[in-house]
Amino acid sequence: MMRRSFVASVASAAVASLLLATLLLLEVQPATAEHSLPSPSKSFAANFEDKTVAAVKSPTDLYFTPDGNYAFVTSKFGTLWRVSVDDMDDNDGVAERVFDVPHPMCLNGARGLAGVAVHPGYPAEPYIYLFHNHDKYDDCAVDSDEDAGPVNRMARWTLNADLRSVDPDSEVLFFETSRLGTQTHNSGDIEFGADGKVYVTVGESGSKKHKNGRGEYYPLARNVLLGSVVRFNDDGSI
Repeated sequence: MMRRSFVASVASAAVASLLLATLLLLEVQPATAEHSLPSPSKSFAANFEDKTVAAVKSPTDLYFTPDGNYAFVTSKFGTLWRVSVDDMDDNDGVAERVFDVPHPMCLNGARGLAGVAVHPGYPAEPYIYLFHNHDKYDDCAVDSDEDAGPVNRMARWTLNADLRSVDPDSEVLFFETSRLGTQTHNSGDIEFGADGKVYVTVGESGSKKHKNGRGEYYPLARNVLLGSVVRFNDDGSI
């Protein structure tokens, strides 16, 4: 039994070595006519169509409603739009203005309204989740000072009964980040997990020099939201 196991192990090791050698040869093989990458299948490409379905200036995110009837689209400048999927199919989609973020925003660089999600219980639970920049301190600085600049914030809003407008008094604030001294790496993608919780990506703001009191850079610091994925219950609780 021991000899058989030993032989099997040697054989397995030989096969693994052969596979590794083959992979290394493939990796360093120069691109020639005989070893070129395959071209995309024309039959595959034929299944796709490139067309304009609605005109939204500087769109930043898109989220389809669970019933498949509409898509909510965010614009960098703070407006939430709605487009009918039927209109998309007819190639004559007209974006309906649903909501304008009431908080002042910095729009320089990548700042602005960045992300949107729709509650999976829509329309019975008519909640919209937005991630955007907020000029909280009247300061749109980009000097990398951690005590300067705006913040990013995420909140839940409630659609009115017509599902075509948002109640401006319905905001439930989930969080605000620390101040952002740079104008890039905002992130703000919002998704619902299979567990029913809300996940949002928070950018590290492009800074490579800021540290917490323990000497940890912000993207690695557990006590700072920047550079992290944050999870909430759908009502903002943890």
